[in-house]
Amino acid sequence: MRIVKNKPIAIVIAIFLMLSMTASSMLIPNAKAASVTTWITYSYSAVSPDPIGVGQTINVNFWVDTPAPGFGSVWNNLQ
Repeated sequence: MRIVKNKPIAIVIAIFLMLSMTASSMLIPNAKAASVTTWITYSYSAVSPDPIGVGQTINVNFWVDTPAPGFGSVWNNLQ
């Protein structure tokens, strides 16, 4: 008999907790992304040796004058 008396109270508490979680997630403000900005950058390449012969190994270096903005950012679609 004791389980039957506590069951409606447990249901009311469970509904209250679900509603409070839903309400708290709705009240959290949405994040706003930063605006997109454009940087003027220059890319460079260096190839060595300068005259290269058939069958020789070539070394190609490529770099950009400005680091990518932000931690973990990378430059994409370099041309």
